[in-house]
Amino acid sequence: MAMLVCLLVLPATEGTSLSLEDKVSAMAAQMNAMKDEVQALRQEVATLRAGKVDPVAKMFKESGESSRQLAEEGGVSIELNGGETSSYIHGAAGQVGINVEPESDWAGEDSAIRIGGNGAIWAKRDQGSGKSFTMAQNVYDTNAGDTYISNDKASKYSQHSGNHKFFTASRGSAGDVATFQEKMSVNAAGASVSGGLVVGDSVQGTVTFGVARFFTSAYGSNHYYHLRMPEVFNSFEGPGASSSRSAMWHIRVTGYSFSDASKIDLTSVGYNTHRSNGGLISRSQTTGSGFTNGGPYHGTDGRLYIKFRLGDIYYSTVRVDSMRVGNGIVINPGDITITTSASAQL
Repeated sequence: MAMLVCLLVLPATEGTSLSLEDKVSAMAAQMNAMKDEVQALRQEVATLRAGKVDPVAKMFKESGESSRQLAEEGGVSIELNGGETSSYIHGAAGQVGINVEPESDWAGEDSAIRIGGNGAIWAKRDQGSGKSFTMAQNVYDTNAGDTYISNDKASKYSQHSGNHKFFTASRGSAGDVATFQEKMSVNAAGASVSGGLVVGDSVQGTVTFGVARFFTSAYGSNHYYHLRMPEVFNSFEGPGASSSRSAMWHIRVTGYSFSDASKIDLTSVGYNTHRSNGGLISRSQTTGSGFTNGGPYHGTDGRLYIKFRLGDIYYSTVRVDSMRVGNGIVINPGDITITTSASAQL
């Protein structure tokens, strides 16, 4: 079988034939050449195993325009599929970059991949459930902390100790350390959401849980809760009310009044129209239990308020949820503020 293979690869010259001796000599020469190649490969493998040569640099050798390897100090860069659409991979000190060169100040305990302009994935090199794995947008890990890549907002997802955690950070400057806020956590006990939960795709019927929360330990007989609605419910047109318009609302308030020994359960719906001479509230209804004198009004600041009164506000707690209805908006966490007062209107 070996002789047949060798004969198949013998060079042929048109119009000539080789003698048996010539064929045997040619096969012997090829076998010797193959032995030399095998020996060279064995030596190369031994060198790689000894750590004397970068294995990536040896794998990607110069082979024309479509694949080029350039060895660099501290790492290796590889260009695949040459031309303007090429991808670049750079590896140094445990980090790899795709279409980007990794930053030089990555935390030393990280194995990391930088992807494109703002993507990053990293994991701690040591084993253990407490060693985190992270995927992030616009930050990378340094010894100082999660550091902004560019001037923009940031987010990240992290796993460690059996926990899944989701974080966001406000806009920051490149090179500064980001301050993340945990928005959701999932573990064996279940899921928890910080700052509110929006269920839906922003169309009518989308619900926001935990738009606002409030607790007071102050005493206040017959005091009112006042919910200040977003600017879209401003009652006046003109300067300072650029985002206001006529809009519908659906608000649910639940809670517990310790002094009144009763639950608080209020639902308020209605339609707010803004005008140059003041707003108009129509088709409104506020119902429920555990309160009195509930309903909407326009405050002196032109904003729409939802109010309700308790027998005493001492150790009372409330939570506000919202649903987008009609031509209304999705009300997000922080859009509604809550205050208490002895006054029926603010």
